[in-house]
Amino acid sequence: MAAQVPSSEALSPSESRKSTQRSMLPLVLLVVALLLALVVALAFAGSGELQEYAAGTHQATVQKYLEAVFDDDPDAATLYLSDAVTDRCQTALRRSFAPSGVSATLKSDRINGDSATVVIRLTFASDSVFDAGRYSEEARFYLERLDGQWRIVDDPWPVAPCGM
Repeated sequence: MAAQVPSSEALSPSESRKSTQRSMLPLVLLVVALLLALVVALAFAGSGELQEYAAGTHQATVQKYLEAVFDDDPDAATLYLSDAVTDRCQTALRRSFAPSGVSATLKSDRINGDSATVVIRLTFASDSVFDAGRYSEEARFYLERLDGQWRIVDDPWPVAPCGM
């Protein structure tokens, strides 16, 4: 019986495991990279998307009003106000401005017959050295359905109170 001489190609069990682990490393790294890319893609999937509310709804009225304010268009903004609020706030709207870097998101809304309340969260970019670069506040809009159209019936952000 001839003695077998270990070949240089034969690996011990621990060396075999290390070799298998090394050959799996690129595959594991690829899977991790793909998962990370998926997480990043999902995180940004809706971040730039503006949700358009259905025309004629109380949410759309507030959204269109805010778009006009953000665009510094007081004439367009007054289209979403009741006549009484337009009369009281038109001068204040012409003098007001929305800070740059502001965004709005719907926080809640409630309808009670021909009345509605819409609460939004306004988020502002800040250049202050004392905060994290952003701050937010809530604004509440009161609406009524007048002649079949939702109109803002109380002094709205950013001019409330505008009757002073």
